[in-house]
Amino acid sequence: MSLVRARERLFRQSRAASGNTVKELGFYTTNLVWITLGITLFGLLIGYSASSTRLISEGLSPVREITGQIWFTIVGLVVMFLVSRFRFSPDAKGAGLYLLVKSSYWLSVVLLALVLLEAQVTKGATRTLDFGFIHFQPTELAKFGLVYYILYLLLVEPTLAIPSRLRYGALIVHLKLVDISKPAVRVSLALFASAVVLILTVCQPSVGNTIFIGILALAALSLGGVRKRWLTLIAIVVLIIGALYVFGDNDKYKHVGTRYKAWMNPLGTYETAGSEAGGGLADRESYQILQSLGAIANGGLEGQGLFKGVQKINRLPEATNDFIFAVICEELGFLGAFGVAAAFFAMLYMICGIAMRIRNPFYSSVVFMIGLSIFIQAGINMGAAVSLFPTTGINLPLISFGGTSKLVTLSQIGLVLAIAYAFIRFERTRV
Repeated sequence: MSLVRARERLFRQSRAASGNTVKELGFYTTNLVWITLGITLFGLLIGYSASSTRLISEGLSPVREITGQIWFTIVGLVVMFLVSRFRFSPDAKGAGLYLLVKSSYWLSVVLLALVLLEAQVTKGATRTLDFGFIHFQPTELAKFGLVYYILYLLLVEPTLAIPSRLRYGALIVHLKLVDISKPAVRVSLALFASAVVLILTVCQPSVGNTIFIGILALAALSLGGVRKRWLTLIAIVVLIIGALYVFGDNDKYKHVGTRYKAWMNPLGTYETAGSEAGGGLADRESYQILQSLGAIANGGLEGQGLFKGVQKINRLPEATNDFIFAVICEELGFLGAFGVAAAFFAMLYMICGIAMRIRNPFYSSVVFMIGLSIFIQAGINMGAAVSLFPTTGINLPLISFGGTSKLVTLSQIGLVLAIAYAFIRFERTRV
C-alpha cells in the first residue's frame, strides 16, 4: 500500500506541476501578444508623426509613406498568426522542423550571395533585393537563419551522419563524408556556417549588421555548449582581423572610420566632410548625431507633444528609420522614451518566461535567442540615437519603417507562440 500511495503522490505532484506550467505559459504568451500589438501600433503612430509633417512641407500627401507600412503591418500580423499555428513535436525531431532550420539558413546564404550580384545600391551599400512588390533585405533573415542552424546542429543533430547512405536500386552504398557525432566536428561546422554569413554580410558592406550577427552567433554557440574560453578566443581573433581589414587602407569601408570619428567628436571637421545642412561645422555623420541629440534635448521630461516635433522636418536624417527614437524623445520626452524601452524589456521578460518553461533545450534556446536578438537590436538603435554607440544603420524593431524587418520580426514572435502552444498541448496531455 505504501508503494501505491507513493505513486499516487508522485502523480499528483506531476499533474500539479504540469497544470502550473500550462497556466504560466498561457500568461506569458497572452502578454507577449498584447505587448507586440502595442509596440507595432505605436510604431505606426510615431511613424506617421515622423513622416507626415515633412511630406506636407514638400507638398505631398501626409499618408504617402505610412500607407505602405500599414499594409506591411497587416501582412506581418497575419504571418505571425499563421506561424503560431504550426505544430512542432516536443522532442524537436520532426521533419518539418528539420526543413525549417535547413531552408532558412541556406536560403539566407543564397540571398546574401545574390545581393552582392543583383542588389539595389542604397546609400553606398548593396543590401536590398528588389522583387517588385517588396524590397527584401537578406540580412534580416540571416540573423535568425544562422542562429537556428547553429542550435539545431549542436543540440538536436549530434547522432546523424551526412549523408548516411545512398541507395542505387538494391545496392546500398554507405558514405560518411562528415560524421557529426563528434562534438569537435559539430562546432567546426557551426563556425564555418557563421563565417560564411559574416563574410557575405561584411562584403555588402554592412559592418553594423555583421557585428550584430556575430554577437548572436557567439550567444548561440554558448547556448550550444561551446566552452567560454574558446568563444572568447574566437571573438578576439575575429575582431582583430576585422579591425585590420575595415580600418585599413580600404576605400570600401572608409565610412566606418568616419562614423567612429564623428561619434568621438561630433563637432569636429574631417577631410571626408560634406555637411548637408550643418554650415560646415560637421560632416554628414556628425550632422546626424547632432540633430539626434538636439531632438532629444528638445524633448525634456514630457516632450513637445505628439506631432509637434521640429527636428524631424528636413533636419533629422532617417527620422522614420535609424533615428526614429530621437523623434520619440522629442515628442514624448524622457517618459515616452522610458516607456518604449520598458516595453522592449517587458517583451524580453515574457519571452524568457516562455523559454524557461519549455522542456527541450533546442526550443528553449531558440525562444531565448529570438527575445535576445530583438532586445539587443532595440538597444543598439536607441544607444546610437543618444550617441552611446556610433551609428550602425540598425533599425528599431516593429517601430522603424521597413517592411522586411517587420515581417521577419513578427514571424519570429509567431514562432515563439507556436513553440509555447506546442508545449501547452504537451503539458495538457501529460495531465
